[in-house]
Amino acid sequence: MTKDLMTWKAISESVLAAVNGTGDCDCEAIEKTVNSKKFGIDQILPLAKKIMNLNILDRKVNFEVFENLPTLWKMILGTAADVVAIDCGQAVMAR
Repeated sequence: MTKDLMTWKAISESVLAAVNGTGDCDCEAIEKTVNSKKFGIDQILPLAKKIMNLNILDRKVNFEVFENLPTLWKMILGTAADVVAIDCGQAVMAR
C-alpha cells in the first residue's frame, strides 16, 4: 500500500479522477485503507456531493470504478442518501 493513499484527500482525488476518466486509482490499496480507518461524515460529504454532481451522460464518466470499491461505495451512497433525504425534508418543510 502506498503512503499517499493513507489520507482521505488523496483517496478522494484518486477516486474522483478515476470516475471522471482523467486518472487511475489503486482500488485494492484504497479498499484496504477505507476498511482499516474510520472516516467521518465531514470527510465523506464533499466527495459524495462531487459524485452526485457528475453528469452521467458524459462519456468519460465511469461509475464502474465503484464495482472494485464496495466499501467506499457504501459509505458514499449512504451519505448521499442522507443528503437527499435532508434536502427533500427541508423542501417539504418550506411549503
